[in-house]
Amino acid sequence: GNATDASIAIVAALAVTEPCSTGLGGDFFALHYHNESRDVTCVNGSGRSPADVRAVEEIHRLSEEEWMFSPHSVTVPGAARGWEDMLKR
Repeated sequence: GNATDASIAIVAALAVTEPCSTGLGGDFFALHYHNESRDVTCVNGSGRSPADVRAVEEIHRLSEEEWMFSPHSVTVPGAARGWEDMLKR
């Protein structure tokens, strides 16, 4: 294994032991350093939105309270996908 494997193993264990701090229901962000190329890349495991949502149009159409309780204020958790993306690097 490597540092990426170890970090994902730790965060997966924390998802079980401390689900309020980290877990599958959240997002994931990481910086990945590739030693051979000396590149640093960002892995964005934030929640995805539907492709056809036009946020600016929706914000202006809905009141603040309507927006907060609409399905547009929710994203799909991205932690598991972020872990997968890290393992591919």
